[in-house]
Amino acid sequence: MAHREQTLVDDDIWRHTYRLPDGDLPTGSYQVQAIATDIAGNAQAPETVQTVTLNIDNTAPIATLETIGSFANTIVNSNTISVITDSVQLEGIVTDTGRVGVGVDTLEWALVPIDAGRTTGKHPQQDTARTSLHGALPYALEDVSGRELHSLCTGSTCPQPLADGRVGAAMTFDGVDDFLLIDDTNALRFSDTNPVSFTLSAWLNPNANTTGIIINREGEYEIARFPNGNLHWALAIAAPRWRWIDTGVPLPLNQWSHIAFTYDSSLPEAQAVRTYLNGELAATQSGRGVLGDVSILQNEVQIGNRQGFNTPFAGALDEVSIFNAALSADDIAALVADSDRTWSAATLEQPGAVSTAWSGTIPADIEGFFQIDLRGTDGLGNRNEEHRTWAQWRGEIDTRAPQAELIGTLEVFNEAILNLPFEGTTATVFSDTAGLSLNPSCMSDRCPTLDTTSPVSDGLRFDGNDYLLIPNDPALNIQGTMTLAAWVRPQATDSIRNIIARGYMLTPNGEVFLRIANGQYQIGSWNGTDHFASSAAGVATADIGQWVHLVGTYDGTTWRLYRNGVAIATQAALTGAVPVNSPWAIGARFTGSERHFVGGIDEAGIFNRAWSANEVQTFYTNMLNGTGDTFPQDGALFYLDANKTPAPAYMDVSAAMNNAACGTAAQCPTPVPGSPSGQALSFDGVDDTLTVPGINVADQSFSIGFWARRTRLNVNDFIIAQGTAGSTRQGLHIGFRSNNTFTCALWGDDVNSPSVPDTNWHHWLCTYDTATRALTLYRDGVAVATRTTAGNYTGSGDLLIGRYLAGITGFNFQGRLDQINVFGRASPLRRRRRSTSQPAASASRRTAARPPNGTASRSTATTRRRHSSSA
Repeated sequence: MAHREQTLVDDDIWRHTYRLPDGDLPTGSYQVQAIATDIAGNAQAPETVQTVTLNIDNTAPIATLETIGSFANTIVNSNTISVITDSVQLEGIVTDTGRVGVGVDTLEWALVPIDAGRTTGKHPQQDTARTSLHGALPYALEDVSGRELHSLCTGSTCPQPLADGRVGAAMTFDGVDDFLLIDDTNALRFSDTNPVSFTLSAWLNPNANTTGIIINREGEYEIARFPNGNLHWALAIAAPRWRWIDTGVPLPLNQWSHIAFTYDSSLPEAQAVRTYLNGELAATQSGRGVLGDVSILQNEVQIGNRQGFNTPFAGALDEVSIFNAALSADDIAALVADSDRTWSAATLEQPGAVSTAWSGTIPADIEGFFQIDLRGTDGLGNRNEEHRTWAQWRGEIDTRAPQAELIGTLEVFNEAILNLPFEGTTATVFSDTAGLSLNPSCMSDRCPTLDTTSPVSDGLRFDGNDYLLIPNDPALNIQGTMTLAAWVRPQATDSIRNIIARGYMLTPNGEVFLRIANGQYQIGSWNGTDHFASSAAGVATADIGQWVHLVGTYDGTTWRLYRNGVAIATQAALTGAVPVNSPWAIGARFTGSERHFVGGIDEAGIFNRAWSANEVQTFYTNMLNGTGDTFPQDGALFYLDANKTPAPAYMDVSAAMNNAACGTAAQCPTPVPGSPSGQALSFDGVDDTLTVPGINVADQSFSIGFWARRTRLNVNDFIIAQGTAGSTRQGLHIGFRSNNTFTCALWGDDVNSPSVPDTNWHHWLCTYDTATRALTLYRDGVAVATRTTAGNYTGSGDLLIGRYLAGITGFNFQGRLDQINVFGRASPLRRRRRSTSQPAASASRRTAARPPNGTASRSTATTRRRHSSSA
């Protein structure tokens, strides 16, 4: 369709500015003609009119990731690969889209850390974004959500571009009259819908303590920073009606903070309004009713000011977004994580071409869960800012080789322990230092290798061909009552996979086993007839690749099977362990010919009596905590055992002596029976708090663990806190979020578990390793979430138990806690080996986790002796 406009001539020279229309901007080839007409109406003759072809390119390049590496000449497609295990090359195609393209100028790629639990799924902007404003040129800022809700400004009221924003460019507002305007549109109207839910979010960097609007739709919804430094909100709902409400969430001056504000009328009134700061839920407030409109003639959406009153924001704004849904805590955390990108330039095969191949290289020595994003720019500066097109792959990257501090061990024990130091991957003999000289062995090509992922020490990995053979000694000729125990990390669950087994034999028939059989955990024996307990539910999917503690017992009447301290199967039987004319083996049948285990095995144990259920739970707890009958070993900064410290003297029984204290008697938790180890401390959820001075874990590795049982769901229940709210990686807080996930949070750099909607006892452990910056969360001994942080935790101050960070109220823990411990290293679960030359007095205080009250078949030793070795 032809379009004609007039222009004026000045001294025989004409110039014309053609304004591109709003909405769909043109791209393609166009013909331009200039036809002159004089005052008398004489028009230029058609044959003298010149025609010029004008190419308009208003589209950004779009890139795709085609392959990730080439292994053995086999191309790995980016849609199927789930783990990147080497420094590999990324390859793909980038195309300057549209009918006319000036050519690709640059292609950038970024590795974005993500939570392990978010390795699939969409960025929330893909489905729910209404408008998201990024820094751009004045007068018309582009909405990159795909909704075409572009914002406008005029003249002196336009905010100015800021090249160095929080995510690329941003906009600065003068605090006098600057604002951005989006005309009235139903897309941003949430009034009169039922139920109503939406989210407002932005990065902001205020520079003055004034009342400054961040987002406003007059008479319907708005958020602002007030002179007291806090975020305030107003909604036209039934309660609290159209008035300002202080969230109590501080937004500090002269630094970037991310805020997200959600309203969901379908939630209970007390939980309908939520405010998140830097990806963390910071306040939950009441709200009720659908959204009305108390100013029906004013329906603009303004950013940085208010339509009804001049209330300008002073400072910088970036990534302003409006969503038509109340985003989840995970989605909001993803928004913050998405902002932390470091872009790397890819190599273009044909720079300047409309379509060209590109390549980049994953760096070596990187670990964690990541998303690969791609962003292209053409020769005119059109850059792809649509987040929904960035994500090309999500999964795990593990290019770092394991680093072992100490030599791995696999342990078999009656009561006195058989220590088996693993002297590298070529070892074929594992020496027993416990005095029984039952040295397991393997052939060089059948030996398991080091597995440093074990939760209690360095274990061994069996590849489906490996096994260890234990001599057929009378000391291990156990019949009747017995216990078999081991940590296992199963990788295969089909057919029969022996963990610890004796036999089987046919002359006479005989076998005793702890194993996986056709997808089920089993403990039992066979003498021509089966006698065993089997997990009816089978091996859980979540167990595959994760460490699980298994214990099987026979007490004279019943076979029992336990997983992570909890009974999962029982079977009455008159027959227990039967005599077998063969050695014991680990990881296969004693011949090594079949029944091979695939995965990790650690701390395998053989006992000549049945443990009680309480002993199974206690041993599991002690193994996790690295503690025997006293307290955790090396590196303990604090350890509070409710069994050993009556109120109000909350004694630290570690060598550090950092005793805890409470305020008034009413603020002290109450000792109560019923924890996994006997007694616990009960916190009322109102003001019960313990304060521990002298705990410094800033800029160092640490581990914080405890047993916890909460008494309520769907609320914020925080257990451990230290440091300052509002400052990235300076506010350590550990506990339950209102969506029933569990968090280990440094403030703005956090790891969250999947939802745990129960009120059972669980053991939680948060570890941080400065060498790898890995922040990892364990539940009941199994890693459930991990991420690589951008830096170390740098907070300080008293360690608070039973509440949230200082200065923020309302999130106190309600429930029971026990065995709270803090270590100055990345994991207390990998216990160091104690030298046998250690003085006796020291050895008695630092006893390692030992089996509960058994009788040794050839020794009456009551302490476990460890073999000292070095890497």
